[in-house]
Amino acid sequence: RLDENIDLVLNSPGICDVSRVHACIKVWSGVDGQTWFVQVYTQAPTLGSGLCPTMDGGRSRTNGGTFVDGKPVDELSGERLKAGCVLRFGVNELWVLDNAPLHQRSRAAQIAARHVELNANTNPSFVRDLKVPSFSCDAALHRCQDWISIVRVVLEACNEPDEPPCVDCIEVSDEAGRLTSRHEAQTVEEQQAYPVERILCDVRLGTTIRLHLSSDPLLLAPVLQQLADIKQKVDALYRSRAMVLG
Repeated sequence: RLDENIDLVLNSPGICDVSRVHACIKVWSGVDGQTWFVQVYTQAPTLGSGLCPTMDGGRSRTNGGTFVDGKPVDELSGERLKAGCVLRFGVNELWVLDNAPLHQRSRAAQIAARHVELNANTNPSFVRDLKVPSFSCDAALHRCQDWISIVRVVLEACNEPDEPPCVDCIEVSDEAGRLTSRHEAQTVEEQQAYPVERILCDVRLGTTIRLHLSSDPLLLAPVLQQLADIKQKVDALYRSRAMVLG
């Protein structure tokens, strides 16, 4: 007896060449518990399609067999399936194997899992943490007008003023160490246009700012050029003031 909760019951018209028990599809998980394998075994040998004489003098349609992507399934070893494979039972019954999660993961769970994975794979040498130590440091941070200014203030407060301010991600955590905001900018153009108010609104005395340093040359080179331009402007300002003061 067929069970509709387990068995794939074929009841569309024109499938008289499909046996009552035509094929068996087995599914099992790998050793990691996340990879799944699918194999189909034919229960009815492929005899081709057409009409053949019966014992009582009539004619009946022969078994059309089981096919995967147009190839007949081996009667002994079966055929491994993967997403996108087309199964044909008999002549007219076509099915496509698809994959889907058993349980839909929430967006919040995906974000949390990504943060855990990022923290687990983060090289400590590419991370700088600063717990805002004083009101003067907090005031200096809130005077920053752009992304690179925030990075330079944090590095200076960490006693690393010579570290290139090449950072592609800034995280802010509250006094209890809980992540309150995360900000990413992968290019200098994105950093220059980034609204730093989104970062500074979470910064106050006792909060922690984490910098993710980047060694990407496509980001490092423009950052160093930006630093050189800033230095030229500062030198020009000092020279102009020196001339005024005599």
